[in-house]
Amino acid sequence: MEKRPTIKDEDVAEVKKFLESSGLPTTGYLTILKNFHKNKMATYNIKTGKEEKNFSFGNYAVSFQVNKEPGIRRDYTDDEYDLYVYECVYRSGSVPYIGYFDNPEISFVTSDFAVAWNMMIDYNQFSIHAFKYSVETGEDIINELYDSKHNPIKE
Repeated sequence: MEKRPTIKDEDVAEVKKFLESSGLPTTGYLTILKNFHKNKMATYNIKTGKEEKNFSFGNYAVSFQVNKEPGIRRDYTDDEYDLYVYECVYRSGSVPYIGYFDNPEISFVTSDFAVAWNMMIDYNQFSIHAFKYSVETGEDIINELYDSKHNPIKE
């Protein structure tokens, strides 16, 4: 099963300041995700809704997204989802993005491979995406420990 958020209240406050200073909402990420409608697999800027192409060599994209398990209803509350976002912002040092890869998800970009790797393992993600030379030329690093039964890629 995936890691649950353990971020401290004082760190949440710092993350909210960071989000606000970046011009991003401090709450409501589940609603943002539910209202997001694109069909091209890509990473999108939350503020503009446009495809983000500003990633450079050596960065890694990762998410915490946990989809519904077959036969199990998994609905995040707004507050629970925001806590995941805060924890991932705190861990990665990244603003949140919207990644659309079979399902929309909030994703994060970091230059620290260990951070991306540990988040991938903690949240039972299928992979992290390595930007090999640019946003157009990347490659996926597959999680050999990924458990599709507990986090199916497609709902």
